[in-house]
Amino acid sequence: MTSRAVFPHVPYPSSPKQTVQKGFGSNLRRLRLERRLTQAQLAKRAGVHWTYVGQIERGERNLSLLNIVRLGRGLHVPTADLFDGIEELPLLAD
Repeated sequence: MTSRAVFPHVPYPSSPKQTVQKGFGSNLRRLRLERRLTQAQLAKRAGVHWTYVGQIERGERNLSLLNIVRLGRGLHVPTADLFDGIEELPLLAD
């Protein structure tokens, strides 16, 4: 399966890191919107800045494990849900 099938609205990035970051960000946005939360509301729940949430959703940030767990807790979802479909994304060599 290609990244287009899993995340059709995410353009092909230029590196494996960007592929994973954009996939993660897409999942974060989907889960946040399903819960009808704003970026600011999720940020407050997770203990991060609201601009950081936006950067993550756009695939611009490489998160620490601590912040991944914080976001999962802020959404009240298992952390694994944030990685849904990412293992299917192609990882091209740099």
